[in-house]
Amino acid sequence: MPTTTTTASVPLIGTDEYIELLLMHLVHCPEVMAKAKRFNLVGEDVIINDMFGIQIYKAFLDAVMAVGDAPVAPALFMSHLAVAEPPIEPGNEDFVRLSQFIYDSGSPLTPGYFVNTMKEFIKGMRWRKAKFGFGDNPEQILEHWRPIATALAIDNCEAQVVHVRPFENMIVKPHENTIGTGITALDDEGCGLNLGEYGLVIGYTGGGKTAFGVNITLNNALRGRRSQFISLEEDETEIAQRYYSNLFEINYSELHKGHANPQLEEMFRNPPSPAAIQTLNQNLCLTGMKGVQGATPGVVYDVMLRNFENTGYAPSIVVLDQMQFLTPDGYKKTMDGWEKEKLVAAELDELSHKTIGGHKFCLWVLHQAKGNRKRRFREEDVEGYKGISHTTDLVLGIGRDGESSNECSVFTLKNRHGAEFDVNVQTELQYMRFLGSDLSSETENVVPAVALN
Repeated sequence: MPTTTTTASVPLIGTDEYIELLLMHLVHCPEVMAKAKRFNLVGEDVIINDMFGIQIYKAFLDAVMAVGDAPVAPALFMSHLAVAEPPIEPGNEDFVRLSQFIYDSGSPLTPGYFVNTMKEFIKGMRWRKAKFGFGDNPEQILEHWRPIATALAIDNCEAQVVHVRPFENMIVKPHENTIGTGITALDDEGCGLNLGEYGLVIGYTGGGKTAFGVNITLNNALRGRRSQFISLEEDETEIAQRYYSNLFEINYSELHKGHANPQLEEMFRNPPSPAAIQTLNQNLCLTGMKGVQGATPGVVYDVMLRNFENTGYAPSIVVLDQMQFLTPDGYKKTMDGWEKEKLVAAELDELSHKTIGGHKFCLWVLHQAKGNRKRRFREEDVEGYKGISHTTDLVLGIGRDGESSNECSVFTLKNRHGAEFDVNVQTELQYMRFLGSDLSSETENVVPAVALN
C-alpha cells in the first residue's frame, strides 16, 4: 500500500500523487520552486533504493531543478531531460503521461499546500532512505541523519541564514516608499507599512476598526495600488456595502438593511465618477471567508494564491478582518487561548513575508479587544497583548467615545521603525469614512493592474 502525506484541512494523498503534483507546481509556480531550492531538493529524494521509487520521477525532478526558475518552459525542460542518466525513451508510456500531466492538467491543491508541506515530505523521504541504508547500525543512521536534520531545522527561520563582512563591501537597504493609509492626518505622522511588513489594528467593538480597514484599502486602490480586503467575519455582500456606503455616500445602516437598494442601483447606472469605478474595478478585491471552517494563516495564503492563479490579481496591500477568527496552522488541543493567539500572530508575520506571483505585499490585521468600548487604552488593557504584538512592525490602537461620536483616536502602541503618535481623526462612520483622505500622491513600484474576471 502506498504511503500517504497530509496536513490540517487537506485530504490524504499518496506519495506518488504528491510527487506528480509537486512536479506540476514546480514547473509553474515560483514560490514552490524557491522553497524546493532552499531544501536542495534533488531527484534522489524520491528514490529510496532500487526497489522503492520510480526512476522517471527522479529524472523529471532533476531536470526541473536543473532549470531552477519557474515557470519552466517545456522546451527547456525537455533539453535537460534529454541528458538524464539512465536515459529515458521519449516514447515511453510513463514519459508521455507524466509530461502531459505536469503541463496540461489542473491541480486540486494550491501552491501554498506544497510550500507548507514540502519540508515534512522531504524529511520523511530522507529519513526512510537513511533507515534503509543503515538499518542495522543506529550510530551510522544518526551520523548520516544529523546534518540532514540540522539543514532542515534551519528553515524554521523564514529567511536563510547569511554571513557577511559589513566593512568589506558596503551593505545598503534599497529605498522603499511606505504605503500609507491615505488618511492625511495619519500619513503626516509616518503611519504606514513597507512591503513585507505586518501591522496590527486593535480596538473594542464599535471603535472604527473595520471602517479604518475599508479606508486603507479604498484609498490605496483609488491611488492605483492593488488592494485586498479579506473578511472572516462578514460575507462578500456585507463587505461590499461598506465600500458602497463610502464611495456613494449612502448611509451604511440603510444599505445593510436593504432599504437603500434603489439608491445604490441609481449610483451604478449613473456613477458620480466613472473613472473612479474603473480604477476600483482594476485595483480592489473583496474576499468573504465568513464561516470557513479551520481558517488558518496558511489557508488565507492558499485563498490568495488561488485567486492569483484564476485572475492574475497580486495585491500590494492586504487587510485581514479579524484575527480572532483564525486558528494557527500549528494548533494543538492542549493550547490555552493566549497560546493560540500568540501562534496565530507569529504565523501572520510569516504570511506577510510571502509573495503572490513573486510580488510582496504589506499586511494589516484587525483585532478586537475584549471588554467595553474605550477611546484610548494601554498595552496592559489588551488581553494577551505581549504575545500578539511581538512579531509586528506596527501596532495601532483605535477608539471613540460612543456610537454617536464622529471623532476617532488613532495612536501607536508599538512602532518598530518610527516615532510614536496620537492623532484625532474626524470621521463620518455612517458612511464608513475617515475624513481628510489624500488620493493625489504618486505611487511607485505598483504592480500593473489586471481587471478581475
